[in-house]
Amino acid sequence: MFLFMALLLPFSVQMMRADDKEAVIEIPIYRPEGERLGRTFVEVQAFYLDAMPSIQTSVFADLGEIEVSVTNCSTGEMWYDTFDSGLETQNILQISGSSGLYEVTYITFSGDVYQGSFIIE
Repeated sequence: MFLFMALLLPFSVQMMRADDKEAVIEIPIYRPEGERLGRTFVEVQAFYLDAMPSIQTSVFADLGEIEVSVTNCSTGEMWYDTFDSGLETQNILQISGSSGLYEVTYITFSGDVYQGSFIIE
């Protein structure tokens, strides 16, 4: 299963270049089983903010405490944060903004996992 996901991951990533005009890029969020959270009720939404390199997370349901981890797979840099979605519906996690493939993972209190990825060139 993980091998299958690793092979298909590069095809589902957002591309971003330093000279792009867009300062906010939506990060597509998936569940591990590959179901895109599109037409169903979206519980977690994520954006990369270029102005101050960070990941902005919006949560539209009380999912309890959420662990956020962001990994730059190209450099090995990692960032972590935890927030209670019952108390704060938005969270901002600053990252370096270095070039590379980034993976974003959310793990809820109940064990649900949400994932997304994007590329900064």
